[in-house]
Amino acid sequence: IVRRLLFGQMNPCVVLTVMDCFWEGSFQHNPDQPLEISVEGRDYRRLINWSNLNPHELMDELSKGKYGLDDGVKTGLESAGFDGYFFKPCLHSDNPECPSTAQKWANGFNGTIPETNITEALLKGCTGYASAAMVWPSQILVSGTDWESSGSSKAVQAIFRLHSEAEILKTLEAYVGSSKTASPTEWKPTINDAIQLLKEWRKEFSERVYEFEERLEHTVVH
Repeated sequence: IVRRLLFGQMNPCVVLTVMDCFWEGSFQHNPDQPLEISVEGRDYRRLINWSNLNPHELMDELSKGKYGLDDGVKTGLESAGFDGYFFKPCLHSDNPECPSTAQKWANGFNGTIPETNITEALLKGCTGYASAAMVWPSQILVSGTDWESSGSSKAVQAIFRLHSEAEILKTLEAYVGSSKTASPTEWKPTINDAIQLLKEWRKEFSERVYEFEERLEHTVVH
């Protein structure tokens, strides 16, 4: 049972997607429930998820808190460009949850981003939540592009970079060691468990893609 619980919670990949260009890209990372964060010594208490996380504000509050923020951690986050999604443009700026810090387009649109601006954003490529470490060029986000003549693309792409079996095993070992749910058991994950997890993940992912494709009209999923 514990193994099934762990396998169900594992997400053994990094996703490179066109949605990283926009604030809405945060939705794919949001947990089921937001995380409550408070800083001792500061009047700071927030329910945080990726959609409302302002990393700059949080690091500043932690630095001023009772225990401060380790210089090494702060330097590492800053060098990685840990900006989250709080400063990216919103596909629907009339969404009440769209942050006031979201980048604004030159024409001052309201509502859905004009197609020309979406094209401009994709042409430049995108970054993930760590803008200096997660850089996605346009070539891996879109395909069949003909920017110069029409500014169009035949398809958008998402790349799933799967972790290795060794990386999965380390994650399983760390989770079992810290989880209250898993602690009463004597199960010790092995490399075979990691291999099985990746196998099951690939199988279920493929099944869900095919199910999704069956519900679409005029769209082909490769």
